[in-house]
Order: sequence, then structure tokens, then C-alpha cells
Amino acid sequence: MARLAYSPEAIADIEEITAFSVERFGLYVADAYLTGLEAACEQLRDFPEMGPIYPRVRPEIRCLIHQRRRIFYRFEEGIVLILRILHHARDVQPALDLIDRN
Repeated sequence: MARLAYSPEAIADIEEITAFSVERFGLYVADAYLTGLEAACEQLRDFPEMGPIYPRVRPEIRCLIHQRRRIFYRFEEGIVLILRILHHARDVQPALDLIDRN
């Protein structure tokens, strides 16, 4: 089983998703959505290569879709690093360009 870690950007994305969801849909719906999002991320621990490689980004990253969000992550040396969690309608390239790829 891989270890799961979150980048600071992914943590900020989760905080933004939480605030928006609570304000827009209420605590109950927000909690259910976030529970599902967490389960999707946790699933990557057992199946780290389940998300297809996302094109046009090097070094390569993978993308797993959960409802209206795309979970961008990298799997290296037994660690799944969640890089960003972005809405499906967002132009993700500027956000992905900011990822430290060193």
C-alpha cells in the first residue's frame, strides 16, 4: 500500500472546496461530498496507477476524476502525492504550470 500525502496547494484546494460547499449547499451535503472526495484519494493508496496520465505535463502526473473535481497526483517511490484538486470546468493548465516539477 502506498503512502498518501498532500501538497500545500491541494490542502488549499480542499479548504476552498469545503468553504464553497458549506456556503452553497450546507454542512450535510458538504460533508457527504468531502467524504467521497477523501475516499477517492484513499483509493489511490491501493491503486496508485488507476488514474490515467494527464497529457501535456512533464514530469508526468495522473488525473482521477471524482464527480466534478479532477484529482491531480504523482506516484513515485511508494508515495501518492496529491498535487491539486480542481473543478472540471476550470482551465487547469495555469494551476498545473505552477506545480514544482523538480
